[in-house]
Amino acid sequence: SFPLQHAVELMPEEGRPLFLLGAALERSGKLGAAIERYEAAEKLDDRDFDIHFSLGRALLNAQRAPEAERAFRSALVSRPEASEARLGLAQSLLAEKKLEAAAAELGAYLVAQPNDASARVERAGALVDTGRLDEALAELDRAAATGAEGLRALELRSQIYFAEKRYADAVPALQKAAAIAPGDKDIPALLGHAYLEAKNYPDALRELNAAYRMDPNANDVLGDLVLAEYNNRHYAEALDALELLSKRKELPPESWFIRAACYDKLGQPAQALEAYQRFLQLNKDENSDMYFESASRVRALSREVRKKGR
Repeated sequence: SFPLQHAVELMPEEGRPLFLLGAALERSGKLGAAIERYEAAEKLDDRDFDIHFSLGRALLNAQRAPEAERAFRSALVSRPEASEARLGLAQSLLAEKKLEAAAAELGAYLVAQPNDASARVERAGALVDTGRLDEALAELDRAAATGAEGLRALELRSQIYFAEKRYADAVPALQKAAAIAPGDKDIPALLGHAYLEAKNYPDALRELNAAYRMDPNANDVLGDLVLAEYNNRHYAEALDALELLSKRKELPPESWFIRAACYDKLGQPAQALEAYQRFLQLNKDENSDMYFESASRVRALSREVRKKGR
């Protein structure tokens, strides 16, 4: 960069030599020094698109998003049709968590660059975070039309389906995600939960066991395992999982119903009666199916236990 430094000294009123020196410094990995040269060049020539754009990109790489936003806006003043500056502005806004504005800028960018699938996925993420799920799904579908979906797109798709309680639709997306990232412990946990909600209990049990092996400290997975074991009629295993979970956190009243039902199915009337009674003490919803079933079983089991006690 010595010849460029010499050029800067020869032309101190010109922004272009400073810009070229900044570009050389950036290519050599000296980001801070490059930003200083770009800023100095900008002061000398505030109409040069390349200076504004390069400064914005460097600031964004330096995680100085608010300053990058200003530089990209200046670049767009110089060249309003520059889609690369529009994308840079959108990425700055995303980094600043200005999600509505970022989605709008990405939408404008995609008008000019409709085949940029990664930008569509970025826009879908911003739309998901602002609750515009139908628009986000449409963007993901447009991105998928250009090729296979990546992990980020599949995670967003499954997030949308979960939010809309479309658990059966979430399963294929999560299966593809699992193939891409087999070591990601969150994916089998989500897949297991999706199967559980879709009432596919054998597959739920398989995925949740895999998730639990990957992260034995995951209480949410353990809670889902209780339900999967119970619904697969593995009552002893459900009780074991419940016992372990109860040592880690305070359980809701419904857990006492599951505990009672497991004891009931295993032919242990005294333990079942005690658990049903505990559920009735804790439960606040006297119109639920669990309440009516528990009340009925308490009457029946009370008679059974009395008879055995004679």
